[in-house]
Amino acid sequence: MGMAVAAPVPKPREKSKDEKAFEGTWQVKGYEGGVPPPGDIRQMQFRFADGKWFVIADGKAGSLPDTYKLRTTTTPLGIDVADGDRLTLGSYEIDGDRMTIALPSLPKAERPTKFDVTSGVVVFTLQRLKDK
Repeated sequence: MGMAVAAPVPKPREKSKDEKAFEGTWQVKGYEGGVPPPGDIRQMQFRFADGKWFVIADGKAGSLPDTYKLRTTTTPLGIDVADGDRLTLGSYEIDGDRMTIALPSLPKAERPTKFDVTSGVVVFTLQRLKDK
């Protein structure tokens, strides 16, 4: 009679300091550059969790989340956002409970090196929401 041997269950990967600082729900406080998203931008929230970016508008999450990967070796810090087959290279900075995300306004553009809308960049200013 054969004996079944179970493989050990791998431990989940420990999240980096940057991932922990990035994850959570953030209230959109400002938007500059490009065409603004529909609706009241101040009612929009972004939720980042386990590599997924959910946009919450009017209290409802969008149909499918984008996925993201943080690039902590770039200057400024980078975020790669995938929406289906489209990859957008962005930048971010976090200062306590405030975050700024810069995304190029044109597809396939290079990663922004400045948080400046005059260089074809869309800039979101976010405030972290406290967990309830």
